[in-house]
Amino acid sequence: MECDPQVRTPLMWEVAEPSPPPEAATADTDPRIARFDEHLRAQLGGDADELLKAHPLGARIPQECGLFMTTSFQSSNPCMFQHLPRFYEWFKGIDATFRYEVHKMWLQHLGWRHPGRHWVLKIQEHMYKLPALRSVYPDALFIQPHRDPTTVIASISQLISVIRGPSYDRLDLHALGAEFLQLWWDGVKCCMDYRKAHPDLPIYDMRYKDLVADPVSTIRAAYDHFGWDFTPDSEAGIGGWLRENPAGKHGPRSYTLADYGLTADQVRDRLAEYIETYHAYL
Repeated sequence: MECDPQVRTPLMWEVAEPSPPPEAATADTDPRIARFDEHLRAQLGGDADELLKAHPLGARIPQECGLFMTTSFQSSNPCMFQHLPRFYEWFKGIDATFRYEVHKMWLQHLGWRHPGRHWVLKIQEHMYKLPALRSVYPDALFIQPHRDPTTVIASISQLISVIRGPSYDRLDLHALGAEFLQLWWDGVKCCMDYRKAHPDLPIYDMRYKDLVADPVSTIRAAYDHFGWDFTPDSEAGIGGWLRENPAGKHGPRSYTLADYGLTADQVRDRLAEYIETYHAYL
């Protein structure tokens, strides 16, 4: 969606060096773009190759909200990098209105000299704090892609093991699997409970399988749902990104639940309510 000219997303280089604010006139030539890519490779070394298999990285890649929400000290993003059980328990119980006030200031700053028609944003931790999000963004629209949880938990566990690897002499992968199974369920449960209490929430449920099989038509359906204009430039932008980023571009990725001490039955038992509710989308 970021490749739709109508859409604005916070890019990795912009979040890494947000000041002075980015400008539309230098969106492709700002020296911070090259500086970010050089820093990324120097910082991650060989780990970048493994991360790229699981998650896009680069100056012009959209940045998830977690990194700039961390500046509010009310984000769960630090839990991606370290095992922080006491912090995570505190995070679950807070009123996160302040973090969305900070989040909004980030968008105002980044969009001041480079606006777009729509901001498109993404991070899984929004699931935990929908009341606070909507208090700051009452006109927000939501897309929730649904995917088989057994694949999701294996995938996120593998990604986090790569992210955390440089910080630990030895990672207990089984403990990590159990941690993220619980963390994911906590967020999913918060989201489900909020949706039950607010059936008028403007949200579009999307099948991840459809997104993989036919990305353009699937995104077009989401636009149609919200009354957005899906223009020829929208289609061309999305199609261009797909051609430049085919599946497996950075090499094959391998992960199984067993690597993290989990079974499919354990995951299905923990997320049974979610599976029952959204089985049509899985």
